[in-house]
Amino acid sequence: MPTQRQCQLKKQRVEEDDTEFDFPMSQQSNDSEEQHIIEAIERQYAGPAREKKRAEREKKFLDMAKKKLNEDLVKSSEDIREACQAVDEVYNAFLNDYAVIEDKIDAKLTKIQELEDKLAKMVAQKHKADEEIVRTQIQARESALGKTKAACKGIWL
Repeated sequence: MPTQRQCQLKKQRVEEDDTEFDFPMSQQSNDSEEQHIIEAIERQYAGPAREKKRAEREKKFLDMAKKKLNEDLVKSSEDIREACQAVDEVYNAFLNDYAVIEDKIDAKLTKIQELEDKLAKMVAQKHKADEEIVRTQIQARESALGKTKAACKGIWL
């Protein structure tokens, strides 16, 4: 039959597994010094277990936070990728529209240039024709003035 001390040790081992470390006292003592010693021993044995438990909780929390952050990061990166794709589509549509408009503008400017060249050519021809008319009018005037002068000389003589 196990002795009372062995039962206490078994009970103590079971409680250590639970990381509670409540040591049964063999004697109930009111001595505060003994109580302080027991509490110090409990703290000493419970400290590493608490640290280990705290470290496990922190690791579990950090793993969960990392998983959540990764999920959010993936979602955010997908949102950003979709937004960039939408911006690219709008930009490409703008570039295509801009190119079409630029082509139309170039065609109109080319047409304007052709019309200006044609107009300049017509103005040059008209100017040349006007110069010819002016020259013939001057010659006709000079001839008329010469005849008038000759006629006037004939009358005055």
